[in-house]
Amino acid sequence: MDNVEPPQVKLSAPALSQTIITWLVVAKNKRVNREWEALMQLYPENCIRCYEDLCNAPTTRQPKRVFPLKGKVYKGAWEYEVTSGDRVFYVPDQN
Repeated sequence: MDNVEPPQVKLSAPALSQTIITWLVVAKNKRVNREWEALMQLYPENCIRCYEDLCNAPTTRQPKRVFPLKGKVYKGAWEYEVTSGDRVFYVPDQN
């Protein structure tokens, strides 16, 4: 995980999300947060579900939706399929 940078920006929460945050979700940088905000404009319901899942249970598998990536280079990284063509890649930090 040498190429993973520390989080820089708190990820924008969807407007309708009423979730109690267990995990803090942060974007790698401002560009990632801007792309997330654009995705929220296109698919608000999907983003609310994604954000709530990441805040509450980021390592809970959901078949064909949420799963860890395979391979040494991706060790610890997960994928969340927001839509059929849009994905969020993330690394849960237990600290």
